[in-house]
Amino acid sequence: MKQNILSWFDELITSMGEGKLAPWAEVLPQQLREVLVNKEHGDQQRWLDALNSLPAIDDVVADLTAHDLRLSSDAISAEQQQQVHDGLKGLMPWRKGPFQFFDTHIDTEWRSDWKW
Repeated sequence: MKQNILSWFDELITSMGEGKLAPWAEVLPQQLREVLVNKEHGDQQRWLDALNSLPAIDDVVADLTAHDLRLSSDAISAEQQQQVHDGLKGLMPWRKGPFQFFDTHIDTEWRSDWKW
């Protein structure tokens, strides 16, 4: 199971193979192996279960120009949207944000400015 996690990044690493990110693409597979396969985090299985519950959605558009990251698709069904919402809840608490994943808004729950 844990080895399969690395295959999730194949397309990303391939797309990084040219241009400014090419040097990182050479070391990223080993970095991912160290973090995702060789180390164990107490919440790792819960996170993997949440990620595995997310549906495959066609024609996803990523908007990185807004002040938050937004993913949208005209092809997402109500059932898929519910699966996205439930899967994302499995990844809580959120320490980064804001994000908009289809109809689900995620805002940060970690307030570093509230540290004592």
